[in-house]
Amino acid sequence: MINKKSLGEQIHEELKKDIFEQKIRFGEKLVNRDLQQRYGVSSTPIRDAINYLYMDGLLQSVSQGGARVIDFDNAYALEINELIAMMNCSAIALSVKKGEKDIIVKELEIAIRKQEEFLNTDRYFDYDHQFHKVFFTNSKNQSLIKLYDQYSSLWQLLFRFYYRDKATRREYSIAAHKQILNLYRESKVEQVIQEMKQHFEQATQTLEKAPGGAANEPLPGKTNG
Repeated sequence: MINKKSLGEQIHEELKKDIFEQKIRFGEKLVNRDLQQRYGVSSTPIRDAINYLYMDGLLQSVSQGGARVIDFDNAYALEINELIAMMNCSAIALSVKKGEKDIIVKELEIAIRKQEEFLNTDRYFDYDHQFHKVFFTNSKNQSLIKLYDQYSSLWQLLFRFYYRDKATRREYSIAAHKQILNLYRESKVEQVIQEMKQHFEQATQTLEKAPGGAANEPLPGKTNG
């Protein structure tokens, strides 16, 4: 298959993956010249990739010579979790008004099946994201979709850390998704929203109990480089 993405987009995806997997650490400095050597490209695609990362919210600052990855501490993780929770509840309410239930139910079922299929791989996170994205897409509110896309990378970063190497948490998430699906299928909108709130509240409670980071583990070490 022909890859139609630009060099900048391809490099952006690789760097984003490295940040998600913490091969590039929180607070780490990205140096343009080093990235040019790593990928064997000119400065233009590197600048493009860095601009994409900044739009993702994954960089806290950009300079002439490079950029610095965000310091993703526990307080910030809580804020992102709370924001995404509110957005999900709004997306559910709008999807009921504007979407087609049969289509939404089918899309949710597919996402859950894929989560189960890829439970112990990183692809699990893609399908968890897909489950939630169903409500936003079917809300048919472009401003809400745009806002979700703006913060989804930060949320995925939190989510991948919170659920890394934790099969039981992934299974809990799938169980919550199945409950949300069943309630949605029965058109119990208020209960769907309440279940979604509880789904996010579980992560909130864990974060609040862990001053050093999510899940009673320290967030990955920050560098001063």
